[in-house]
Amino acid sequence: MDDSKVIYGDAEVPTGAARVGYVLTIVINGILIYVVQNLVEWEWLPFLTEEFNDVVPVIVWSMVATIVVSTVYLFTSARGVRILGEFILAGFGFWATLQLYLVWPFDFSMYPNVEWDFIARLVLGLAVFGTGVALLANFVRLLRLGR
Repeated sequence: MDDSKVIYGDAEVPTGAARVGYVLTIVINGILIYVVQNLVEWEWLPFLTEEFNDVVPVIVWSMVATIVVSTVYLFTSARGVRILGEFILAGFGFWATLQLYLVWPFDFSMYPNVEWDFIARLVLGLAVFGTGVALLANFVRLLRLGR
């Protein structure tokens, strides 16, 4: 048993410290949803193109999934629930990073001295690969759960 949960009978309940973390996750993701939906309009990041708006719904769904899963975690730390939550979040993370990579809503031409396009494609490609591995690993964990 780790320090993030307390077992009451058959129920695994998160500790106060874990709950604070989940609440912070919920609040921060709520704020980030608002920020992401307005990034292009606010022009804070000059390298974002209008195509970013095509990816915003996917990013928002990923953040909403994080809020929902964190809300569930507030009430239970059961192993099966956690594995399912991690699988769901890995799926949404993979979907969001893949869409960013495919749509490519970035224009780094204003920075000619650094190969930002190459660097960003490399980092985002690694993120797609990493989230894909996490999705697969969590799927395997789900399959093994019933054993």
